[in-house]
Amino acid sequence: MAVTTGWNTEELILSALTMVRTYQKKSDKQPTTPRKIKEAIKAVHDGWSIRQAAAHHQLGRETLTAAIKKAKEAPVPLESLDLKLTFKSRNVFPEALDNDIADYCILMAQTGYGLTVSAARDLAFEVADKNRDKLKIPPNWDRDRKAGIDWFHGFQKRHPNISIRVPEGCSVARVMAFNETNVKVFFDKLAEARKRHPSFIDGSRVYNLDETNTSAVQNTRKILSSKGVKQVHQIKGAERGESVTTCVIIGAFGNILPPVHIFPRKKFNSDFMIDAYPGAVCLANA
Repeated sequence: MAVTTGWNTEELILSALTMVRTYQKKSDKQPTTPRKIKEAIKAVHDGWSIRQAAAHHQLGRETLTAAIKKAKEAPVPLESLDLKLTFKSRNVFPEALDNDIADYCILMAQTGYGLTVSAARDLAFEVADKNRDKLKIPPNWDRDRKAGIDWFHGFQKRHPNISIRVPEGCSVARVMAFNETNVKVFFDKLAEARKRHPSFIDGSRVYNLDETNTSAVQNTRKILSSKGVKQVHQIKGAERGESVTTCVIIGAFGNILPPVHIFPRKKFNSDFMIDAYPGAVCLANA
């Protein structure tokens, strides 16, 4: 028997994701201000009960009780007392240890061995397990031997400088070549070249060339097919792996040169230059 809820699947998914990890205020109660708290404390001093003063000024009884206690212990008068009551959710890790985990994640990304979301959760559990006598570990962490996904979302909010990125593959040889010695050699040669002619000083003859590959075969989208079929194909104009190399040249003086397109074929076809950038150069390379 089918049950109709009036919601489509997309609305249900978005609603579930919003409700789980994003708190939505359910009441129209005004925020508690220091002025309102001080007025409630004065009412208690005038003979009102804590319950009556809290209800009249739309405060929680526990909030007003804590404020009265703070006012009694303060060495300054009530008018100059800072009564900003801050409430902070309990975190698994103290702030210093949480920052250490964030710094380690950034360090690993900089060294080329970045942590995935799953690896970061594993790391958080290992740190918590090592400090078990000082921390209160959630039961699901011990059960899964991994930090919860809710902890990770909170970790992202506490450290907005950390984001989930798709890393670019880089060979070990390329990483090892980018070191202080090689960089110094490059800039020493650049300084030597700038001394050869005055036109090098203003950067009008210094250019930087970078290349990028554009695939000639578009990515396929998901299609409808029979269940149980292992391989599903779609007709394309070429095999995967063929790409067009584009060289972009930018000058240190602020000017740019038209790009150069290198096609993987023996003969050049003028049709390749249709709608191309003005002045672009097209080459063929077998």
